[in-house]
Amino acid sequence: MSYNFVVYMRTNRFPESAQLVAELSSRAPWIVVPSSFDLREAQGYTSVGGTGFEVTRSQITAEWIEDHRQTLKERGEKDDEHLAILLASDMRITFRCKDDEEISVARTIAGALATLSGGYLRDPQKDVTVKGGYLRP
Repeated sequence: MSYNFVVYMRTNRFPESAQLVAELSSRAPWIVVPSSFDLREAQGYTSVGGTGFEVTRSQITAEWIEDHRQTLKERGEKDDEHLAILLASDMRITFRCKDDEEISVARTIAGALATLSGGYLRDPQKDVTVKGGYLRP
């Protein structure tokens, strides 16, 4: 079973690799980031230090937003937090983890990405979302 973290953000706010590494160095110096680490290009299994996680990216489309609006309409709702996040974002990055070490590293890296991009970080397992920051462990 996997554990996921999802970052919603604007593509044009994606931080440079050096910014992300600097943020991680100050926030979590125990995470050893390889020189080749670049989340802008990462897809599939991504190795970080002695662990890693799966990374997938997808564009948030008008169809996706419309599907969510339709679901809300069927429930008799007009809008929700998720709709606001979709409207404020154009990209979703998902981190899939399997064990405690992967979860810890992915949570921190996803938090750094959300912080630097001003995006949203979601832990769907706990139904918690933060804007431009880190999740508590």
